[in-house]
Amino acid sequence: MRVQERTKHLRRTSRMLEEQKELLLSIIDNIPVMLVFFDSSGAVRLVNRAFERLTGWSMEEARHMNLIAAMFPDPAYRKEVWEFMMRARSGWKDLELTTRSGSVLQSSWANVFLSDGSLIGIGIDISERIQMEKERIRLASAIEQADEGVAIFNPKWEIEYVDQALQTLSGLKKQDLIGRHVQVLSDFFPGDTFRKTQLKLEREGKKWTGRCRRKKESGETVEINLAVSPVYDEKGRLINFILLARDVTDEIRLQQQLLQIQKMEAIGNLAGGIAQNLKNAFTPILIDTEVLMQDIGETDPSYPILDEILQSTYQGIELVKNLLIFSRWTPPPKETIDLVSVFNEAVDFLRASLPSTIEIRRRVEVKTAHAIADPSQIKQMIINLGSNAGHSMRKKGGILEAGLCREVLDEESVARISPDLEPGPYIRITVRDTGKGMDEETLQHIFEPFFTTMEKREGRGLGLPVVRGIVKDHHGAVAVSSDPGKGTAITVFLPGLQE
Repeated sequence: MRVQERTKHLRRTSRMLEEQKELLLSIIDNIPVMLVFFDSSGAVRLVNRAFERLTGWSMEEARHMNLIAAMFPDPAYRKEVWEFMMRARSGWKDLELTTRSGSVLQSSWANVFLSDGSLIGIGIDISERIQMEKERIRLASAIEQADEGVAIFNPKWEIEYVDQALQTLSGLKKQDLIGRHVQVLSDFFPGDTFRKTQLKLEREGKKWTGRCRRKKESGETVEINLAVSPVYDEKGRLINFILLARDVTDEIRLQQQLLQIQKMEAIGNLAGGIAQNLKNAFTPILIDTEVLMQDIGETDPSYPILDEILQSTYQGIELVKNLLIFSRWTPPPKETIDLVSVFNEAVDFLRASLPSTIEIRRRVEVKTAHAIADPSQIKQMIINLGSNAGHSMRKKGGILEAGLCREVLDEESVARISPDLEPGPYIRITVRDTGKGMDEETLQHIFEPFFTTMEKREGRGLGLPVVRGIVKDHHGAVAVSSDPGKGTAITVFLPGLQE
């Protein structure tokens, strides 16, 4: 009886062991990681289906070959792998193994040592992870190289990522932004703009676009286009917000320049047509008035009336000249002249015409300054600049500084002043006043025809447009700087001749 019971027990135990073995083999074959069993001598005893599928070697092949040598053909790399396999508690290590087909499999391995000295290698395919990491690095590199500023926020509006461009636009460093609430970028969302943006994005889930203006540390004001969009996962859940910021200052400046050119062309054509008609109308009035005044003599009661008509006609003719200069209908001949003498004549005229409450300071730093120019136009230009400066000081008086010097401009200088200039010798004429100055909005319009800050009947708004036309005709450039309450300085650069 004891023998029979023992036999039954052994059979039952054997059956249980067989079932456990089958269960273990089933688990080994169906687990989604690679398993390789090495005995204490280093020979392969078993590989699972995941290993066969990913490497291409069957268990039979693996058991009858030098598997480690096949997977790691480079001797130095193979030695590194063996050292890793022999270390207890070595953790995970990323390895590049060669498959049966010769392709490279990106994998990560860990080792489990058993009590009998055998070893189980556990490996996972990390090809997708490596590829995603490469794509992430490539994307991050592309973002960093782009001109657009990028910031990523979590659903709580905390900043998780910023690129270099956004740091430059915001004037803040990465360490000052990461982990902070988006309101740290308050310059981008002035007033209640952020609150409105937040409500629009969270309630409607739609993209928000806008524009802001901020002043950089250098003092330069920049225009920035902004766009904030929600980001959802595959289940439609909000996971992030992304901000794109782009400096459009140069684009806006070019657009304004183009509009200004088109406006000037249109007004120039109109002004030219008006000037020709006015010229035809003023000529007989001038001739007839002068004849009548000669006939009746100064004692006639009508003489003062005719004299007033004559002076008004002269003013009209002067206006026609300015209109023709502005419209470029009458391009004047140019010759080699000394601008110092022309400059002095113009300043002398200003000294005689401006009120005594305005002190004129003349500063000529050279004896001669030769250029190819039209003397009457240059004189007109200086008088217009001085008259404008004098007008800004007519009520309280002040100081008008008029200066002339020679200067050689290099590439960096001309790039800063105007893209129309070429490096070389220039004559710089500056007219500076201590008047009321102008704000940024006014500065944007001072060269527009018929724009004036003077009161009615005090100005026609052609002084500075004519200056600009003369400067452009002489292939020069004009620069203006002004501060409200402090005054204005207008500098003209005209191409000069080598002295």
